[in-house]
Amino acid sequence: MNKRPTNSPDEWREKLCYTIREWCDAVGVGRSTTYELIASGDLKAIKLGGRTLIPCDEAKRFVDALPALKSDNHFGAEHRLAPNNPAPGESPKSGIQAS
Repeated sequence: MNKRPTNSPDEWREKLCYTIREWCDAVGVGRSTTYELIASGDLKAIKLGGRTLIPCDEAKRFVDALPALKSDNHFGAEHRLAPNNPAPGESPKSGIQAS
C-alpha cells in the first residue's frame, strides 16, 4: 500500500525548479520582466510540457551575478532631486537648509 508523503523533510526532496510565479514572488519582479530576461538569454529557463520553469541553480547564479548596490547612492540622484524628496539636510517644502 502506498503511503501519502507527509511534510517530513526526509520524505521530500529539495526543490529543483521555480515556476514563473514562484520566481517573480521570490525575486520581486513581474512576469513581463521575467520573460524579457529569458528572451534575452540573461536568465535560463526550461520547458516541461507547457510550463516554463527556472532551475534553482540558475536562479541562484542569476541573483549572485547582479551588481551590488553602492551604499552612498542607494536612492540615486533622481530621487533626491524630485520635488517631494529633498536632498539630505533640506526641509521638505522650502528647499532651505535645515538646522
